[in-house]
Amino acid sequence: MALVQQSKANFEYQALGMDEVARDIQNIITAINAGGSGATTGDVVFVADKDDFPTAVGGVITLAANITYFLTADIDLAGDRLVGSQDTVLIGGSSENCSLTSTGLGAGVALFTTEWTTPIRHIAFKDVDTCLAGMST
Repeated sequence: MALVQQSKANFEYQALGMDEVARDIQNIITAINAGGSGATTGDVVFVADKDDFPTAVGGVITLAANITYFLTADIDLAGDRLVGSQDTVLIGGSSENCSLTSTGLGAGVALFTTEWTTPIRHIAFKDVDTCLAGMST
């Protein structure tokens, strides 16, 4: 795939069959340039703090289906936990500075549960008793 810089903030991506990927990349660049935190590009949500996730209900933050959550910082869910949906993705810039914890989450309670396959990359889980658990249906 060829990358051609047209100006400082405007990129054109050219490759056969890659139009949708090119649009997604351009949307991510636009979101980052617009400020990052809580920015969305339709299918990507940049998460800099707990408030950038969906609102917790009864201590559970249910992540939206078909959304990639891109963590940009260390995030404390303050006793809440995450539940994934179909095709949810969690990714961070680096596990050195992008982590999830939940101060006050009880022993044996998983920080993240899902019944779906969920790609998770470049994120550290810190200071929790149980990080991940699958859900039976």
